[in-house]
Amino acid sequence: MDLAVVWSPGEERMTGFELYGGLRYVSNDFSLVADPVPPALPTVTTGSDSGYYDALLGARFMAPLSEHWRLTFSGDISGGDTEGTFSVAAYAGYRTG
Repeated sequence: MDLAVVWSPGEERMTGFELYGGLRYVSNDFSLVADPVPPALPTVTTGSDSGYYDALLGARFMAPLSEHWRLTFSGDISGGDTEGTFSVAAYAGYRTG
């Protein structure tokens, strides 16, 4: 989960180049049970349940295609409790009103 503040240097928000920064929370929760056949071997159970907080810094570019449609390209990095994470995305959006 990311929580960020966005700075839009252009005249119109949600269009063009924007910078953002904030916090990222990464949760790791999994378990593994190995129950072998034949049952003469022992059952092994292991897992992990941890959370990490990072500082986040990124940029995005939003390109309007029409009055309602727009393309967004974004990328960010974060670091702190983790050894570092990154995210790269491209997606389309539709505004209804």
